Amino acid sequence: AGDGLLPPYSGAPPAAPLDTDNDGMPDAWEIARGLNPGSANHNGTTLSPLGYTDLEIYLHELSARLVDPARALG
Repeated sequence: AGDGLLPPYSGAPPAAPLDTDNDGMPDAWEIARGLNPGSANHNGTTLSPLGYTDLEIYLHELSARLVDPARALG
């Protein structure tokens, strides 16, 4: 039952990005940064000179796109 404002959504949700090693970072993101998408052991390593883990960097980039829609295009 809908709220009368929008028609009921009948489509499938979008598929999650491929994450071969199940480390929480999509393969395409890892490849673009020179990481191995088949190995989860780099999750404790860092691409950041400030000491953030790779997963923290990915999550920060993801949240920045949610907060600033203009960044979602780039």
